[in-house]
Parts: sequence; C-alpha cells; structure tokens
Amino acid sequence: VRYPGGEYQQRDELVSTLDIFPTITEQLGVACDLPSHGRSLSQPGPPNRIAFTSSAAPSPIYRYGRDLLFSDTHAVFVGDWKLIYNRGSNVWALFNLKHDPDEQKNQIDTFPGWANTLTELLDKYLAGTPPLEFSGSAGPSVDDV
Repeated sequence: VRYPGGEYQQRDELVSTLDIFPTITEQLGVACDLPSHGRSLSQPGPPNRIAFTSSAAPSPIYRYGRDLLFSDTHAVFVGDWKLIYNRGSNVWALFNLKHDPDEQKNQIDTFPGWANTLTELLDKYLAGTPPLEFSGSAGPSVDDV
C-alpha cells in the first residue's frame, strides 16, 4: 500500500478491489455514507476476513478444468483457502493458496470441513447476504495432514 505522504507498506493479508474506494476517500479526508463491503487499507485488516468474487465472462486464469473456463463462476476466500463454484456446470474446486498458489490440486475431497463451510459462506453471498468475517475453524490445515 502506498499513498502520497504515507509510508510504503507491504502486508500479507486478504484484500479486495472493494477496498480501493474506502482507502482513497479516507486518504482524501472525504466522508462517504455509501454502504460498502470494502475497508481502508491504511491499517492492517482482520485475520478472519472473507472476500468474494464473481465472473460473468470467461476467465483464462483457471487451469484446473475446462468447465471452469466459462461464465457464472463464483469464489470465496478465507485465510489461505479458496472455494470456486461454476453454477452452469456445477463444478466445485477447493484450494489452499499458501501451499498451492497456482491452484493445481483440488482439495475438495481431502478437506470436506473447509469445503462445507466455504460452500455455506458462498451460498450466503449468492443469496445477497454476504458475511464479512469468519470465526472458527473448519477442520485441519494442510500442515496437519
């Protein structure tokens, strides 16, 4: 994070493009009453943050299955975990980004606790009621297996 008059900061945390607007308005000293799921990046964020993304267009960055190259793809991120769902083809994929940053090994069957928990969060997002923070654990980490 870098802004005029501020010190450069590099942090290892989950951020979103939704954070850009709150960061800019805070740095400009502009009050904004618009509802937002973003937060200012001027301070470290909570470790239990949840982020969501949706794609209505084909995305060439997915490498783990042709079915996920098409539209109507959604994802939820919590900590090191990312769950991806393609509604059109009903394809699911779960990745631990710390151990598999290139998303090559689908862990959906290996970590059913994480898969179920992230599926519940994604369902809430798709229903229009996205949670903003995650509390608890959904099972063992990749390090424990």
